Amino acid sequence: MDKLETPWNFNVEKKIYSNSLKYVNLMEICQGGPEIGEILINNTKIYDYKFGGPSLFNNHILIIPVYVNSFFSKGFKIAIINLSDYSIKILGKVNDLIILKEFDATSIIYYSDINKSKLRKIEY
Repeated sequence: MDKLETPWNFNVEKKIYSNSLKYVNLMEICQGGPEIGEILINNTKIYDYKFGGPSLFNNHILIIPVYVNSFFSKGFKIAIINLSDYSIKILGKVNDLIILKEFDATSIIYYSDINKSKLRKIEY
């Protein structure tokens, strides 16, 4: 992730080693809100979810905010997408905002507010 990327302004096309990531059909959640859209990995649409940005990745895992809109809640969770088979795992509680910071082999660290004052950690 580029340190200048935000949920409002992020690269819509990225090269992830031998894979390509592209956001399409971007829209704001609300006026002035974070942008979400569909993603294509190697020109394959990933499920019927809307994803935010920015994302984190290593050579076979993409970690990305996913927007959930259910009867009970609206907001973001964390999605882990395996780049070899496009399987997806969705983690955590719903947050108004997710700004990914870093991850290692067992956990993901992210901020849940625009001021980056609420640091969170989730095991996966």
